[in-house]
Amino acid sequence: MTEMKKPAGYSTMEEIQERKMQLLNEIREDSKELERLKSKLCKKQRTSRSKPSMGNLMKTGATIIDGILLGWKLYRKFKR
Repeated sequence: MTEMKKPAGYSTMEEIQERKMQLLNEIREDSKELERLKSKLCKKQRTSRSKPSMGNLMKTGATIIDGILLGWKLYRKFKR
């Protein structure tokens, strides 16, 4: 990051306006860079429907096992 510099002694209004434009351009460039990084960070990963990912398979398997165990516990509880 850039360090904060002490304000320079400006003697004319043109120097102040020139510095203001420089700062505005730097802010716009930084804003574009932040937007680019944010979009790169938040970009969704594409997964194809024909090839489920390993994580999806494990999640589905765990859900099925959980359902079977719940069913077994309920069956044992209300078996009477």
